[in-house]
Amino acid sequence: MNRILTQDYTFKCSGLKLPKGAMITAPAAAIATDPETFPEPNTFDEHRYLRLREQHKESSRSLVLGMSTIDSLGFGLGNQACPGRFLAVNNLKLMMAKLMAEWDLSLESNGQKFQGPRPSMEYNDFSVVPPSKLSIRVTKN
Repeated sequence: MNRILTQDYTFKCSGLKLPKGAMITAPAAAIATDPETFPEPNTFDEHRYLRLREQHKESSRSLVLGMSTIDSLGFGLGNQACPGRFLAVNNLKLMMAKLMAEWDLSLESNGQKFQGPRPSMEYNDFSVVPPSKLSIRVTKN
């Protein structure tokens, strides 16, 4: 989410001045991995948002995939939020459902099925990548 300013800009709240031509960006990955926002952000937790919705009933509607919030900038924020985000989210859900219903996924190491404990994910800057020593085998049911 990088932008280049087309004119000088001064923040009203702090008085900070940015010159025309400056590149700005939102720290989306840093926010998504901030332990003050999400406890244990680098640990897989399939119930993270379910618990957040239960703890914050008054704002639970904003804690669903595709919503644009200050803590989840993947689709932008405010009037600049992606207008196709709900279509994208629903397409991803359909693809995942089809993948899980019709395909078998397994981890392999050197051509053999991986039998060990859940491997730790690797990180490339803020991108999560599968462990480089493992591969994923996808076979049709």
